[in-house]
Amino acid sequence: MRILNLMPTWQAAVNDGKTVSVKLNLPITFSLKNTANSILDNFQIHWGGLKGKTLTQKELNNSLSENLFVRNEFGDTVDISGLTFIFQRNRTYIEETSTGKINDSLSKVVKKAKKGGLFTIVATIMVDGEFLEIERNFNII
Repeated sequence: MRILNLMPTWQAAVNDGKTVSVKLNLPITFSLKNTANSILDNFQIHWGGLKGKTLTQKELNNSLSENLFVRNEFGDTVDISGLTFIFQRNRTYIEETSTGKINDSLSKVVKKAKKGGLFTIVATIMVDGEFLEIERNFNII
């Protein structure tokens, strides 16, 4: 609520010179992170040959045929219980979730991802009886 209250004053939508009602979805993403050596830092998402923080639309599409997995600090593969793909660009926001595997709905998010957007992978894993969300972001160039 604090963030919403900090937003500038909204202006009414106008159509043919008259104010009109508009429905708006305002996606808000937040996370809590312990600044002292977080356990999340011990895990990494790997997907095909994707490296770094930038990729092309073609590289992203080519990754659909590859396996996505999470590794711990020892390099061991960790089971993924939930997988979410998010694409954000300007006013576009697309999010789909699966039960740990890349399915048709996740593939659609990849195919809709365009240059200039942010593609985020969120993998949910279980560690010591707790669910953790591991995140990896890519800027699409």
